[in-house]
Amino acid sequence: MHTWKNMIKHIKSNGGQVFIRARNYGNTLILLRCLGFDYRSFSPISSRYFKPLDMVKHLVYCIKIKSKFKPSVVFGFGIDAAIIAKICNVFSLIFTDSEPVGIQNTITRWLSSIILTPSCYRINLGKKQLKVPSYKELAYLHPNLFYPDSSVLKEIGVNEGEKYIILRCNAFDAVHDINRNGLTLVDKYGLLKELEPLTKIFISSETSLSDPLKQYELPTIVNRIHHILFFATLLITDTGTMATEAALLGTPTLLYLSNYYNFGNFNELEYKYSLVHCFNDPSLLSLKAIELIKLRNPNLDYLVNRNNLLQEKVNMNHILIKLLNEYGYLNNS
Repeated sequence: MHTWKNMIKHIKSNGGQVFIRARNYGNTLILLRCLGFDYRSFSPISSRYFKPLDMVKHLVYCIKIKSKFKPSVVFGFGIDAAIIAKICNVFSLIFTDSEPVGIQNTITRWLSSIILTPSCYRINLGKKQLKVPSYKELAYLHPNLFYPDSSVLKEIGVNEGEKYIILRCNAFDAVHDINRNGLTLVDKYGLLKELEPLTKIFISSETSLSDPLKQYELPTIVNRIHHILFFATLLITDTGTMATEAALLGTPTLLYLSNYYNFGNFNELEYKYSLVHCFNDPSLLSLKAIELIKLRNPNLDYLVNRNNLLQEKVNMNHILIKLLNEYGYLNNS
């Protein structure tokens, strides 16, 4: 939801109407309520192996809303938004940055008007693909949009200047998570054993934490997480979106991802900008975490690297607004 919130505000401020179809997943609905947006939600199939069956639910729903809400353009992520646009027979701007979901990308390519991908995207999706010098996360974390608030430190019980680590754990129930596994419980306990003597650790998890880990649970509301990431000394995670978010905030990031080499954005963030370090071996990840946390101020170099990135990347909203203007779907820029 973060990705589209500024576009929604822009369209509304220019007299447009926006109908939000929201997946009841994670913190999406909480964020929508925090933002004050009206929406219609749906509950996805929980098993990642049966996620494609969600398409049937979309087909039924789209047929129902086609006569009630007549959109002129649809924008969103991947196959869900593409299906809605095709059934409503309207122009669509669809974003994807996940190369491994081959079947989804193929169907999305058939159904979409334009497919936006980061310029580092490793797959050719054909003539509809438009590679852009941005990441979806720059639609809300570009420095012209995001202003870090240090008052969040008090909310989580951290003093200014005090080091702390965020350990973010993925649920691994999305289609692009098939054949992927994250940090195991043993891995997490190993990291805690190695790092807890060195610094404070918070765990942010997409699933409920077991009792021994609950004492580390991050005590904050979801719409403040990016402020917490900005001031963190280090992020350790097995989820890609938060790895990108932390990198774009200049926070050192260790990503555990078995097939990270298949993702253009993580390769670019690691090898071109040195903002993310990718691992498929938990022991090597742990060694790098210890190395970074022992540095006096590990964030300094990463903030420089972040500035280098921002010289070459743009606010994603500017791209979307320009496209909607060019195709006549916005009255003002």
